[in-house]
Amino acid sequence: MKVNSELIRELRQQHTISQEMLAEAADLSPRTVQRIESTSTASLESTMAIAAVFEIEAGALEDTRLEQGRIVQGMQRGLRFGMAGIVLGALLASLGIATDFFTGGATAKQAGITLGLVGAAAGLCSAALSLIMNRQIKSLAEQRRAPLQPRKDLNE
Repeated sequence: MKVNSELIRELRQQHTISQEMLAEAADLSPRTVQRIESTSTASLESTMAIAAVFEIEAGALEDTRLEQGRIVQGMQRGLRFGMAGIVLGALLASLGIATDFFTGGATAKQAGITLGLVGAAAGLCSAALSLIMNRQIKSLAEQRRAPLQPRKDLNE
């Protein structure tokens, strides 16, 4: 599994222990700890052993950066499609209003007011969509920086 080797290094430094000391405490070989920190890959058993040493959940050591990057990319793609939909809807509404005006179905004043309302609605939709997406991206970033939670033993 992919693990966050930077986090493991940080935890070692916070606890002022070397790779060899971590290996001994986790009942792993020093080479295994070196490999985990250099390749960011570990077995589930090794991950659980290291997590137990630092008294955190094993899941906290999982490297979720790639997954979060994919989520952000998907959100950005959704934002682009949403904005394109807003623009296309506003253009088609404007075309309908202009057609209505030129065929005599609406006065210049009516067409102007309606076009203004379409523009305002498109602007509000764009602002709302951007705000929602920015909040979601900020929430993901905060989750990534969240402090580690101590491990909860099942026997408690």
